[in-house]
Amino acid sequence: EVGARAPDTDCQDRLARVLSTLGFVYGHLGRNAEAAASLRQALALWDQLGGDGAETTSALLAACAARRELANRQWELGSDLEEQRMYEENRSRLERALGAGGGPPDLRLELLVNLAELGRMYDHAANRLDSVRCWRRGYDLGRRLIDEMPDSGRAVYHLAMCGRELVARRPGEIGADVVGR
Repeated sequence: EVGARAPDTDCQDRLARVLSTLGFVYGHLGRNAEAAASLRQALALWDQLGGDGAETTSALLAACAARRELANRQWELGSDLEEQRMYEENRSRLERALGAGGGPPDLRLELLVNLAELGRMYDHAANRLDSVRCWRRGYDLGRRLIDEMPDSGRAVYHLAMCGRELVARRPGEIGADVVGR
């Protein structure tokens, strides 16, 4: 009878985290198909929480990490398009969660990471317009974020990555202060 009832949101989030961790472990063991299955189960639970309006910032960040790991497993299994789709889904969910008001720095940092990686994927696919769009957006976001999180190595790295790629693709488009940061 207990199994017939829907788990409360806290239990559902914890179960999703366990499944996600299991997916990471399977992935590191090279068991990509099992990793992908476990990560998909975790994401389905988090999607359910989000659909019910019960998704927390912590759950959204965990789901983004799981989606990135699933993208890596999909790439290992030979699906570049699925990898890109996972990152696009992260970008879309993060932008919705952030809205126009800015949102928590951790969510904006996650968006910066996703934009930098999407730019790389688009560049690899010879889609210059979308790669520059992602790097420009990531650069602008990273510039604002670095003031709030000056000790964040991830923020500094992904800001530098976006700036470097923009300078390489569009010399003169961004100021000389990119090099100085």
